[in-house]
Amino acid sequence: MSFHDRAHAGRLLAERLQGLHFNDPVVLAVPHGGLAVGAEIAPALHAELDVVLVRKLRHPLQSELAIGAVGEGASPILNERCCRGLDRHTVECEAARRAREVEDRLACYRAIRPAANLSGRDVILVDDGVATGATIEAAVEVVQRRRPGRVIVALPVAPPDCLDRLGELADEVVCLESPEDFGAVGQFYERFEQIDDEQACAMLRAATSGGT
Repeated sequence: MSFHDRAHAGRLLAERLQGLHFNDPVVLAVPHGGLAVGAEIAPALHAELDVVLVRKLRHPLQSELAIGAVGEGASPILNERCCRGLDRHTVECEAARRAREVEDRLACYRAIRPAANLSGRDVILVDDGVATGATIEAAVEVVQRRRPGRVIVALPVAPPDCLDRLGELADEVVCLESPEDFGAVGQFYERFEQIDDEQACAMLRAATSGGT
């Protein structure tokens, strides 16, 4: 399956999700691309649309290795195994740096709407697809600290090994396509333009003013 664009992927995901029962749902989108997907899902499920921002903490010698993550209003989540051998100061500096990035990027989103209250509510965590899964896995852990009801990860496309790991973290995973020969998320879209902060904020503003 290939998607025309992120909106098309969102509509198809919404159709799949409408077969499930949700308790006072909130759609949390990972900016930027996830907002274009989530903007289609939220109204279909009569749910709020909000964002979840996370930043991976990177190993100083292996930039692709995530040693943890930090998100809005959350203390750092550390992978103790990956942090082994690193001094505390190095880890704390990396966490502080990534936390500032989260706060800086949140400025425009929280000017539009405050963070949704997740307590006891079902959260549908959305992105436009995942390749390594590190960001969405971090988002699940950050969201779980806010005491939601269930956490459901909804994705247009992801490799099978990522879905296996997400299945251990989230209550449920819904994914439209999971090919073995996975290359990059963009290969499954006919149109996959970059979305910047300004465009993403406009999507959230439109959803908020529309009452979703």
